[in-house]
Amino acid sequence: MGSVVLPHLVTGWHVDQAIMSEEERLVVIRFGRDVDPDCMRQDEVLYKVAELVKNFAVIYVCDIDQVPDFKTMYELYDPVTTMFFFRNKHMMCDFGTGNNNKLNWVLEDKQEMIDIIETIYKGAKKGRGLVVSPKDYSTRTLRREVIQGNEKVCELSQDQVNSYFLFKYLSKYSILKMKSLLTALVSCLPLTTALPLISSDSPIAQPGPVYSFSSSGSNAKVAGRLFNVDGKVEYFAGTNAWWLAHLSSNNDVDLSLSQIAATGYKVIRVWGFGDANTPPPSTNTDPNLIYFQILNSTGAYINFGTDGLQRLDYVVHAASKYGLKLVLNFVNNWSDYGGIAAYTNAFNCSSTSFYTDSTCEKVYKNYVKTIVTRYRSSTSIFAWELGNEPRCHGCDTSILTKWAIDISTYIKSLDAHHLVTLGDEGWFTPADGIGDGSYAYGGGEGIDWVANLKIKTLDYGVFHLYPNSWGYNYTWGNEWIEQHDSVGKEVGKPIILEEYGTPFPYKHIETEAPWQATVLGSGIAADQIWQFGPNGTSVQAEIFGDVNTIYFKTLEYATLGTGHARAMLKKKV
Repeated sequence: MGSVVLPHLVTGWHVDQAIMSEEERLVVIRFGRDVDPDCMRQDEVLYKVAELVKNFAVIYVCDIDQVPDFKTMYELYDPVTTMFFFRNKHMMCDFGTGNNNKLNWVLEDKQEMIDIIETIYKGAKKGRGLVVSPKDYSTRTLRREVIQGNEKVCELSQDQVNSYFLFKYLSKYSILKMKSLLTALVSCLPLTTALPLISSDSPIAQPGPVYSFSSSGSNAKVAGRLFNVDGKVEYFAGTNAWWLAHLSSNNDVDLSLSQIAATGYKVIRVWGFGDANTPPPSTNTDPNLIYFQILNSTGAYINFGTDGLQRLDYVVHAASKYGLKLVLNFVNNWSDYGGIAAYTNAFNCSSTSFYTDSTCEKVYKNYVKTIVTRYRSSTSIFAWELGNEPRCHGCDTSILTKWAIDISTYIKSLDAHHLVTLGDEGWFTPADGIGDGSYAYGGGEGIDWVANLKIKTLDYGVFHLYPNSWGYNYTWGNEWIEQHDSVGKEVGKPIILEEYGTPFPYKHIETEAPWQATVLGSGIAADQIWQFGPNGTSVQAEIFGDVNTIYFKTLEYATLGTGHARAMLKKKV
């Protein structure tokens, strides 16, 4: 039925028009022969998801015999191929199969297809041309690893191959030498019996930070609906620089921090996670060279090396030199830099069961413990954040609320002196009586912002603002800000507009300045624009920037960055 109902692109011209004419949604095209059984199976899945993703994606099918030029251009030689485009650009996705250009097999899981489409769309809106699939599909086949010597060849599973490369890469942290590891591999012994797990609970595997942490200043505290930061109760502006701990150069970190401080910003939100299922190739460059944790079915492995937590060590160390404080989060809802997808790939949970699965919870809490105990003595930490934009799509909101209670309570047991927040986007539910019941107010992402704000072990609330991604106009953003301010006033907690941005490179003033004016006229304690772009780093800033980035020393930065930061600090308490 799907092959019949889905819209068909019958000529090359129609394919071109479909790709070029869509401005706001991801274009998904299934190439193949309509009568092929594989295509029919794939089309049935695409038909079922088309209505569910219509707000951010449009799905077409195309018979390759009708478009011979595209067949050659895209090497459409598989029975079924699904490709993705955004604003006339081909979007690539790393499925773990070695082919980032296309999905060239039948994906019969409806939710997995939705997750892939949403992940690619999210990356596209942030200006990325390549994203990482929410699930690693490399385990679809076994991989052959040949160990030369004694003419022995072993057939290894993906997890065994992962473990081999992991210990090859991190051998200095293993209490076994590489010789014994290779012996185990040559003998085809299961790696889970041949090797010990590297865990943050092990003193051998948990060396201390390599940089000192300043005790000057004081830990941030709640002061009514504002914050006391180093003895001052005031409104302030901050920013996001997710990539800061993924820079290899101390000079680049210092340059970025000095420019952030010169702006008048007080708080920076930085990714405190960097998850992967396999170590990145040594040929990678910043920010894709650094990783903090490897996850596979044999366990969780913390990277304490120079391309691991030592980079986060330096960021925490350097922040104090510039009078800045950091928000560090522990996991990503999205697949960028691992995220929940890295857990699901390793431990067979899902993006929704992650919040209740005992194995995922244990590994996640182990990582939380590693980070919190490592930096809890530093006054450079503003807050611990449970995750970046946690969602539990289609779940009862009580699931994520319970998770937030459990994890925030656990963090407070490790560190009672720093603030804790959730890191969500601020979704309301129909029961709140706010809004019109549309997407942001419908509770479909499993978040009840009002209920979560009332959790005693969460010190303040945050919300995000991306109207174009959610199907709203830009002026609606002012209403969104006022609604969260109103609830914050009722509950009596500080609120931060933690992320906001619009997809207009170097032309953000028209859409974002009105939001900043609304924040200034409200009781919102602070805002953090997405995101800061440095000037003069050895790594080109556009590599880790996106369409929302405002770059230091540009004309718009004087308004949205420096000007707004000064206005927030001048605001009367």
